Amino acid sequence: MLSPLSVLALTLALLIRSAAAISWALVFSNGNTWIEQVFTIHVPAAPPSSVTNGPWYFWCGLQPTGGGVVQPVLAFLGPEDNQVNPNPPFAQVYAMNLWALPWNFGQSGAPATQESAGIWADQGAQIAASVSFRGRQWVQSASVISGAAAGQSVSLSTPDSYFQDTSSGNDNTMMTVCESE
Repeated sequence: MLSPLSVLALTLALLIRSAAAISWALVFSNGNTWIEQVFTIHVPAAPPSSVTNGPWYFWCGLQPTGGGVVQPVLAFLGPEDNQVNPNPPFAQVYAMNLWALPWNFGQSGAPATQESAGIWADQGAQIAASVSFRGRQWVQSASVISGAAAGQSVSLSTPDSYFQDTSSGNDNTMMTVCESE
């Protein structure tokens, strides 16, 4: 008999081969909340030259209850303006940006989206990213730690008032999500 972990691994292997997008989430029960997420993303190879449509997004973020998301995003054919390194010595294929998509845009001065400047990153580069709840705001950062753009970094702060009654102390950020889409 297969263990539950083996069944999960086999199911994921079958789905990944045929999936155009992948999404997974970890949800805490009441009384628990996410206050920080830290990860390193490795920049993949560009798709074959026959692939000319996009954008494609690779991201992990925290999703406050009621909607919205705070997320560092690696994009293929994504936003191309406002980069901290506008003329890198490599092909401009992938860019890392920090996004906040408020649930209650239009209320409390919340915009529809917030987006940081971006960082062009080359194939094989590693980018350290984080999302933290600090002093009534969500603080994101991304720093290229290896590759031709090493040393480049961006940050973005978003007031918690941009989300529906969100704070780290009242069970309002119970979900972390990772997607490729």
